[in-house]
Amino acid sequence: MKKSSLSYKDGGAEVADYKKYIHKKNFFVIASLIFLIFLSGIGMGVGSYSISFADVYSEIIDRLLHWGPLTTTDALVIWDLRLPRLLTAITVGIGLSVAGAAMQSMMKNPLADPFTTGISSGACLGATISITLGLSLVEGFYGVVLNAFILSLVPVTFIVLISQYKNASPATMILVGISLMFIFDAMTTYLMLKANPTTLGAAYEWTVGTLNKSSWSNLSVMFVIVSIGSMILQYLSKSINAMNSGDIVAKSLGVNVSLMRILLLMPISIIAAGVVSFTGIISFIGLVSPHIARIFIGSDNKYLIPASASIGASLMVFADIVAKTVAPSTLPIGIVTAMIGGSFFSFLIIRQKKNLW
Repeated sequence: MKKSSLSYKDGGAEVADYKKYIHKKNFFVIASLIFLIFLSGIGMGVGSYSISFADVYSEIIDRLLHWGPLTTTDALVIWDLRLPRLLTAITVGIGLSVAGAAMQSMMKNPLADPFTTGISSGACLGATISITLGLSLVEGFYGVVLNAFILSLVPVTFIVLISQYKNASPATMILVGISLMFIFDAMTTYLMLKANPTTLGAAYEWTVGTLNKSSWSNLSVMFVIVSIGSMILQYLSKSINAMNSGDIVAKSLGVNVSLMRILLLMPISIIAAGVVSFTGIISFIGLVSPHIARIFIGSDNKYLIPASASIGASLMVFADIVAKTVAPSTLPIGIVTAMIGGSFFSFLIIRQKKNLW
């Protein structure tokens, strides 16, 4: 009886510790979302026309409660200009971070993200072809977007075919993506060298990433793509966790690793392609956000994916605040994310004392 009592107490303590552990993860995700809301209020107030934090949310609440025509300058600036840009930044941050988190766990590689797999470079090449050569399936802005989307799927298709033909390892798939990235970047640079001055600026904007083309119509398309893709990856989080433990462990748990890796690449690539097709290359968000989230909540993708999404969204909003503060309407956000993300990633590498993988 004594042993049984001790065992019961020990088991109860373990259950209590586990619940506390789960509560900490949930608290971190909720705290990240609250911080995002706070940061969003600041972001919508920053610009050539300043609006206070209180006035921003007062205007939004008033608009939601009393829907009607926009009558004040604050309302026009918030609803027609800054809110679409803010929500675009949040959607981009969520999409790239979710794709990066799933890709890193699936491939068990800390360097995996939409940028290193060639998706971003493919999109940039597609946009550059449309802008500089005028070759696209439809005319106008959506012709550029469609070109970018189609070319962004080329690296993933090539990686899938290679993996089927060679039974490639995750490291090989990453190396294939990097090689395609360099090829696409070289082709993009060549087209820009041959472009005339009137189209060069537009092409360059795609290579550095921008939120200047944000609109409610573009946002709706991105939101649907990111939402559906993120829900699919969240649903498959258990399989992603198994693959994060290694192919041998995943197979022992009944996961068809080769098939699941291909199935996961589909929503990941569509999310990344859908985002990059509208904004151009925005680097480091998909790489850094999962690493930050992993420090606080570990590698369980049930919590890692939503935590990475909230952190990525916050990083994008913060980068947009910096861009608008330093040089309003002239500094592409991709430059800011590269500077912040690169510096922070170097800090994480130096600070890291143990292997999280």
